[in-house]
Amino acid sequence: MDTPFLLERHTLGAMPCLIVRPRTPGQYPAIVALHGLTGDKETMLPLAVPLALANFVVACPDARFHGERRDEAWMRWAEQEQEVAVLRAVTETAAELPALVDALLGRADVRPGDMEGVGIVGVSMGGLIMQTAVPQEPRFTVAASLISGGVWGERFTQQYGHVRDDIRAAMAERSVDQNLDAFARLALLIVAGENDPVFPAWSARRFYDALLPQMTDPARLRIVIEAGIEHAVTPSMGMETIEWFQRWLT
Repeated sequence: MDTPFLLERHTLGAMPCLIVRPRTPGQYPAIVALHGLTGDKETMLPLAVPLALANFVVACPDARFHGERRDEAWMRWAEQEQEVAVLRAVTETAAELPALVDALLGRADVRPGDMEGVGIVGVSMGGLIMQTAVPQEPRFTVAASLISGGVWGERFTQQYGHVRDDIRAAMAERSVDQNLDAFARLALLIVAGENDPVFPAWSARRFYDALLPQMTDPARLRIVIEAGIEHAVTPSMGMETIEWFQRWLT
């Protein structure tokens, strides 16, 4: 039985990628969807498929060391020094995204890139990749950060005091509050779980509060904190994300 969406598998450079797109011919906005730690491109399908049904072309890549690029040595490293290993995965994956944007904008079913740009959504570690990529890639114009990094402020050293100095400095340099001008050009949705022990809701709120004065249009910034939710993406978070891209990327 035919589905109302189509699924393609590609390798773009060294990056294995799923493309989920509407079955109906036409040109559609493009979105990059980034998975979390130990996940893979397939774990983004519960969000990518509804986005395709909402008339977007969605690219779900495997992050470095994940999915088809899974590296057992890296996984063991991540168990011992998670912050250091994740920083490498985040940085290297973010550096690959401009080539993915080029490939998307070269597709016949994706509308030209000068018409509002490309969307990006990241879950947990995927949100960190998004936050690293946005200052480097101006073609990302609409974004959603789901259960991911925020502003730690004075709690940063307390949270990451066990990390060696050079890595902690690199993490601080990539903090969202060091790049507010880049995020201020976005339409940005920030979604957090009220009881998230990994990326606390208060850090997401601090991100929102720091960015809001930089926004020329406050309507292009929204925060949603789901009551009672820990480190998980809920169906309502997915609906918020779809509605956000429908509002700002169509």
